[in-house]
Amino acid sequence: MSSYKLSLGPEIVQRLMPHRRPYLMVDRIVSFSSEPAPCLRTVKYLSVNEPFFDGHFPRIALMPGAMSFEGLGQTAHLLAVICALRDGLLALGSSEQELFDGLANVEYGYTLNPAFKPEKAGDFNRIVDKLAASSYGMVGAAHLKFLEPVFPGNPVEFEASLSGTLGDYQNFQVEAFVNGRTKVKGTLSSIKGMGVSSMLDVRDR
Repeated sequence: MSSYKLSLGPEIVQRLMPHRRPYLMVDRIVSFSSEPAPCLRTVKYLSVNEPFFDGHFPRIALMPGAMSFEGLGQTAHLLAVICALRDGLLALGSSEQELFDGLANVEYGYTLNPAFKPEKAGDFNRIVDKLAASSYGMVGAAHLKFLEPVFPGNPVEFEASLSGTLGDYQNFQVEAFVNGRTKVKGTLSSIKGMGVSSMLDVRDR
């Protein structure tokens, strides 16, 4: 099984999808596995300073269910984009390891890490930028169950696994955890945007 521990922060997250503060619900990408099905795990560091806690609720701070849903949807979105990027790079003769090495190198650049190699970032950045402009969107939620409340002061982990595809649609099993306890689980759907052929177009420009 191909499994990768990652540490990709908000700058990389925002390179891969259009969501922005105050509704950016993913702080870091922490792991990816390709088998038995593509699966991505992310984390949101939930502070009591989040603006939605002001009204939800004044005397007991609870994470709104809509925000948990948003975090799960954004994680599924990131998984779809990473899978498309992986497929495009594989078509160019690269490997999964080169994909995640490339993302890690870009992360080094954002965090002023001396391990950053700018000479390796150019072409990789162009492909990522082209992919990030593609259209992905959540189009449905089914059987999403909110099992326990989520309180501030804890990291919330979101996990999305690709469970099936039908034409341009992708289905995901999703789950949210706090300290190993499941808080939300269910299924989401998205519509695919760019395919491998568009990735090849980037190489030829």
